Amino acid sequence: MANIPLVTQKDVDILLNSLQQLYEQIGVTRQTIAPLKENMAFAYREYEKAMGPLRYEAGRLQAEINVLEGKVEGGNQPDTFKPGTGDDEVPPKQEGTFVDPDAIEKDVLLEHLFRVLGEDNDELLSSLTGICNDPTVRLADMLERVPWGTAWMGRGRQETLSNQYHRLVAWEGALSKQLEKLKQTAESLHEHPHFGLWQRYEKGTTVWQAFLARAAEQQKEFNASLKTRLNNLQKKWANMVDNA
Repeated sequence: MANIPLVTQKDVDILLNSLQQLYEQIGVTRQTIAPLKENMAFAYREYEKAMGPLRYEAGRLQAEINVLEGKVEGGNQPDTFKPGTGDDEVPPKQEGTFVDPDAIEKDVLLEHLFRVLGEDNDELLSSLTGICNDPTVRLADMLERVPWGTAWMGRGRQETLSNQYHRLVAWEGALSKQLEKLKQTAESLHEHPHFGLWQRYEKGTTVWQAFLARAAEQQKEFNASLKTRLNNLQKKWANMVDNA
């Protein structure tokens, strides 16, 4: 039988160093994402203030066009739709019970925190206890709320070096996935249409107002083409009704 390598303090220290780097990188990434989301939302609100009425008009015109096109394509024939009896209705989908993939690891985390922190951190422990049973809260989400320090580096009285190492390995895996997810979120924000709005807004009032003026002019031209199309459909439908 192969010998199982013993866990040393050096192994734990290396793992703790990796965890600290992940913990800090997650914090930095979140600090980048949060203001960018706010800035993009702000730029979009400003865009909607200027373009909202014109875009609403386009939506209204398009809806009227859709209705008339349906009438014209269907001719002047009566509606052949018959209400269903209910026999052919699809039964509602039964949702299964959501299994929390991190339930055990979250319980281990809480147990560890109670052992190494004691009653000196009631607020933190109360907060984590309150969200522990929420299946939408992952292990990494809870770890992010734990300040770096004793909670991370400490070992319970009955916890062996090997137990600590394997607990930290689970934490490292959770934080690695969290960081990767946050990086993907940051990348997707740069590809979002609202990011382009924020880039224009950042260039100053002159550039922003010029952009809004161009956008408004293009929207007005598009709305005018919709009005022409709607007028033609209205005339066509009126002729069909008169000749029916």
